[in-house]
Amino acid sequence: MTHAGVTDAVVGPATVGTLIDVLRARGYQVVGPTVRDGAIVYDEISGAGELPVGWTDV
Repeated sequence: MTHAGVTDAVVGPATVGTLIDVLRARGYQVVGPTVRDGAIVYDEISGAGELPVGWTDV
């Protein structure tokens, strides 16, 4: 789907790590949800392994 020149895309679990690697290689700081002290917080991440898979927020 396209809105004002922007194309929507879905990044699946199998490719999110590659996306993070490519963005970091291009000099971007990647920020995403991660777990710190038992809570989900947003912070800089260096790879998909830092994402809180299986965690939920109430």
